[in-house]
Amino acid sequence: PLFGKEGGKQWEEKRQVQSKSVMLITTSALALMLFLVLGTSLRAMQLNNSKIFPDFLAQGNLRLSSLALKSQVPQNAIILTHSPLVKKSHLYFQYWSGIDAMEIYDRQPIFVLEKNLPQNRPLFILSDEPVGGDGLELIQKFEVGYFYRLGK
Repeated sequence: PLFGKEGGKQWEEKRQVQSKSVMLITTSALALMLFLVLGTSLRAMQLNNSKIFPDFLAQGNLRLSSLALKSQVPQNAIILTHSPLVKKSHLYFQYWSGIDAMEIYDRQPIFVLEKNLPQNRPLFILSDEPVGGDGLELIQKFEVGYFYRLGK
């Protein structure tokens, strides 16, 4: 042997101690990484759920309304949606009902929109809140909103 019997034995013991140390460090590092990844993922999911929840119920109500109106409104109609709680409410309405829709805002007068929209298509308004104005006819009051015919 290169180191003799005694030298080889010491070298083997030293290698075993080093091997155990490396194994302990590796196991600790893996446990720490697993803890960090899982902890970060759980925290991210918790934060994500709290961001989604505020408009979750309003989206569900909009979905129910759009599905109910799908069979009651002509396919060539344009629905003006007003839902302050749901951003881009017209996109949700279009997706669920298949009917063209545009979003209206408080700062955007309806009569201006009415002049810019095609006159040969029926116009309706779906709103979370009551809407007042000339030329509006309340067609249906949902549990979660109001549906109006605009114009004739």
